[in-house]
Amino acid sequence: MKIISTMTAGLDNVDCAAVFARNITLGHTPIVLNDAVADDAIGLMIAAGRRFQEGRRKIERNEWEYRPQWLLGQDIKGSTVGIVGLGGIGQTIAKRLKGFDVGKILYSGHKEKPEATELKAEFVTFDDLITKSDFVFISAPLTNETRGMFYIEVFKKMKRTSVLINIARGRK
Repeated sequence: MKIISTMTAGLDNVDCAAVFARNITLGHTPIVLNDAVADDAIGLMIAAGRRFQEGRRKIERNEWEYRPQWLLGQDIKGSTVGIVGLGGIGQTIAKRLKGFDVGKILYSGHKEKPEATELKAEFVTFDDLITKSDFVFISAPLTNETRGMFYIEVFKKMKRTSVLINIARGRK
């Protein structure tokens, strides 16, 4: 075997040390899925924020409520959006958010990213992101550092109305 290539953004599913020890070339597709995943993430944001699934179920059961705010959900316009992990997919999500006229984009991660300036995204602590965001995207791979990052105490710090969108990449 001379080459291994995988159609994945990460290499979590590959024993890289074993591959390199055998002098095998390893390829992957780190950016090819950014657009598709970001589109899905924005779709999930809209669907969860506007309560699409809940509304669909009520309509199917003929459980109509006759009041103006019924299942309105929450506005994306003017909201604060937090992105945990501003890598390729996180940056693509931030680009998509421009069209929704969000109030503020926050991000947390290892360090500030130069790309964030163009995206008008503000680097904050994880705690600030969690407490201030109306929508929170988890856009980070599962690593020893990120494992267990979201737990009951974190959820208690979030706004009662926050919407969590998890498009994180996990390991087997």
